[in-house]
Amino acid sequence: MWPPPQFFELHTGLPREGPGDDAITQRAAKLIPELPPDPVVVDAGCGPGGQTLVLARALGVKVTAIDLYEPYLEVLRRRAAGAGLGHLIEARQGDMSALPLDPGSVHLIWCEGAIYQIGFHEGLVLWRPLLAEGGIVAASEAVWTADDPPAEVREMWEQWYPAITDAMGCIARAADAGYETLDHFTLPPEAWWTQYYGPLEERVEELRPRASDDPVLAQVLVEAELELDMHRRFGHTYSYEFLIMKKH
Repeated sequence: MWPPPQFFELHTGLPREGPGDDAITQRAAKLIPELPPDPVVVDAGCGPGGQTLVLARALGVKVTAIDLYEPYLEVLRRRAAGAGLGHLIEARQGDMSALPLDPGSVHLIWCEGAIYQIGFHEGLVLWRPLLAEGGIVAASEAVWTADDPPAEVREMWEQWYPAITDAMGCIARAADAGYETLDHFTLPPEAWWTQYYGPLEERVEELRPRASDDPVLAQVLVEAELELDMHRRFGHTYSYEFLIMKKH
């Protein structure tokens, strides 16, 4: 079974589970068209919910946060209560590939750094029937930022996520899935480190003494270190693109 419990142990306590930070969520939230009164807003694949808190505060509306991993939802509930946002956030266990929502009922689906789990195009196709007329998907997706990345990083992404394309490729896939891209922007380098890779690296060092007695944990740490090293050397060739897409 992968990921094993040791993977979640590595990721316990991190502010976020993917590239992004509070400033990125705030920037993207400002690009959302005006929502109707009492909108249905969903954060799909929310993880521990760092972005959920920012989104609820920025929009001032209730957000239903959905993730498969219940311990992440428990973290989010505690964070929401501590931030005085408990009344705006409902954390619900569920599968982002089969969101437990009524067709045509959702005004905004938010997904930071998680849509890759089901595929960017595939996710947009799956979610489209759930959206109300003119509904919005706001999602960040891995993209190439260089025209000709080195073979080493291309080979690594072929293992990680072979569907990676560039920003224009994402826009084309969104159009094919039935969306108009209203706006988009590329995450800056600091959005990878402040709330994700920096804390992840500290967690790797914290767990390293135990790796000699736990071969699965050792493998989890090796893979995390490979990801960190790859980004240090080749992060200028790829990033995430945040896209605001409207159903048409």
